[in-house]
Amino acid sequence: MSTVQEIEKAILGLGSKDQVELLAFMEQNCGAIPDQDLSPEWEDELSRRVAEVESGEAVLVPHEEAISRARAAAREGAGETHS
Repeated sequence: MSTVQEIEKAILGLGSKDQVELLAFMEQNCGAIPDQDLSPEWEDELSRRVAEVESGEAVLVPHEEAISRARAAAREGAGETHS
């Protein structure tokens, strides 16, 4: 396993709040994330969401659970009753 793969695995093992903090650190220190031209409305929305995560107000759902919920909702919408 390469160093990058090891780092990726470690990042996936972090909680969502720690992942957000790491992303902010990477953006500030690595310069690898290009600036995006976002509309003022999207800038406001992004700032609001980041503030909710940082304050603990946002309820974060692990990726696997979110996918599972989405699939269950899609099955329900399609009229399926089995999993």
